Amino acid sequence: MRFAYKVSNLQTEYNKINAENDLLRLKINSILALEKMYKVAKEKNLDRPDEKTIVYID
Repeated sequence: MRFAYKVSNLQTEYNKINAENDLLRLKINSILALEKMYKVAKEKNLDRPDEKTIVYID
């Protein structure tokens, strides 16, 4: 009985750590995508638009 309880707790902890790992991977990929975007923009001599020229679409 104690063994099954310990296994259950370890499985829960594993699932929690695995979910946190997935979130961290998403954050890393997001950061890398932004860095790649800035690199490509710099290579193509693109500038950031003025705030007045930005149009938001809902």
